[in-house]
Amino acid sequence: MRYESPLDNDEKLAAFRRVGDYPIYVAAGFSIRDVRIAWWRRDVSIAAIELIPCIAVWTLIGFSLRRLKAEEATWQSWRGELALRRSAEASTRRMQRMGTLGNLVANVHDHRQAVVKRLIEMLNEAKSRSPKFVVFPELALTTFFPRYWMSAEAAIKRFFERTMLNPDVQPLFDAAHQAGIGFYLGYAELTSKGEAFNTAIIVDDNGKIVAKYRKTHLPRHSDHKPNAPFQHLEKKFFEVGNTGFSVVETMGAKLGMCICNDRRWPETWRAMSLQGAELGVLGYNTPSLNIHWPEQVHLRMHTHLVTLQASAYQNAMWIAAAAKCGKEDGFHMIGGSVIVAPSGEIAAQSMTKEDEVIFANVDLALGDTFREHVFNFAKHRHPEHYGLIVELTGAGAPLPHDPDALN
Repeated sequence: MRYESPLDNDEKLAAFRRVGDYPIYVAAGFSIRDVRIAWWRRDVSIAAIELIPCIAVWTLIGFSLRRLKAEEATWQSWRGELALRRSAEASTRRMQRMGTLGNLVANVHDHRQAVVKRLIEMLNEAKSRSPKFVVFPELALTTFFPRYWMSAEAAIKRFFERTMLNPDVQPLFDAAHQAGIGFYLGYAELTSKGEAFNTAIIVDDNGKIVAKYRKTHLPRHSDHKPNAPFQHLEKKFFEVGNTGFSVVETMGAKLGMCICNDRRWPETWRAMSLQGAELGVLGYNTPSLNIHWPEQVHLRMHTHLVTLQASAYQNAMWIAAAAKCGKEDGFHMIGGSVIVAPSGEIAAQSMTKEDEVIFANVDLALGDTFREHVFNFAKHRHPEHYGLIVELTGAGAPLPHDPDALN
């Protein structure tokens, strides 16, 4: 019961309690203000006791969030540094300019000194665009002599190089070294053992020969075909190469090389790409006329380009190919010097039938995306199923196959 005390005029709360079995009640008056203060103190104490664990939990959560935020900032910073590092690595692997010095011809009566002089003129033209590497054609120092029927002794005496380098070619090496340009050069090689090869070399920007390749896939024939308008006697004049398809790391890139007909064989490019080749270079001589069957002229260029484009894409590498073109000794060559990106796209292609220099900015890092994904060899190749490629040379009968056994 609430009432106002006449003693202190304070509002009080009266409480009665019966004592035992007697009809006696004990009454007490309590100040309502005191009761409220007591209740408030009790509730605050209870709330404080219950709130302490909550505060501890939220404090822990707060510290955890701050730590996660700090770790996220560290992670983002690391990713940024990694991106910059990869970009820097890619920049160091980027060859700023690639020149293909194609569409060059050398007639049968041209002396080496005259041919080398023309090569230097083309090199100087390329120099104006600051290339780091240039590619010369196959058998660049002479005419494509396998088109002529002659004895091997006569060919060796007239068209082969017994040493490389030699006084006739020294001016080219000097000019390239002075310009700080590396190059690929094709020539006919006679070894100290008397072996004859269709050979190419890579020379670095210091004028040093850093790689040599001898042609593997020798085309056409070794016998005389008197009714043909010309011969194609590589099998007569050259031995099959013994170098394999090596890759050399030089001038900030992994370079592989081949020669002419090698480009048409997928094993050529796969052997290079399995060694991490980023750029494949080659020279070639392809006549416009096929002496073995009536092939349309436009298909000569088509198959040349589609071969290089498919090979570049399937092996995640750049390819630079330099040709002879126009008429050499009166025999027409297709030309079509080209630089192909790892995407299979043509980055540059010759347009004329004269001496011509083509260029492209070759970003070697472009191949990384293909090597990391669609052509990630380590992840996707299954060489256990490719045995026939090395077990057989020519095509054979189909292997036994029983689909019922696969049930």
